Amino acid sequence: MTTTPYAPPAAVRTQQPQPGSSPLVGVAAVLLGVLVAVLGFLALLMWADSHDARNARPIALRRGRRLPRTACPPRRRPPSSAS
Repeated sequence: MTTTPYAPPAAVRTQQPQPGSSPLVGVAAVLLGVLVAVLGFLALLMWADSHDARNARPIALRRGRRLPRTACPPRRRPPSSAS
């Protein structure tokens, strides 16, 4: 047992509302998040389209169609080292 006298708890303080972010900041953050998601999705679609374009010319030539040369630049092949 201790012999220290009883000390009543300190007066209960009510917390003042902290100056935080307004609802406008929250809405702006959500809209920026949506914008990032949309731009990421569009970037994914452009990446997929560029990979489809690589095969467009050879497939069209096999089917008898002609595409302009600007549609798909030819791939550069390394020089072969034939003996």
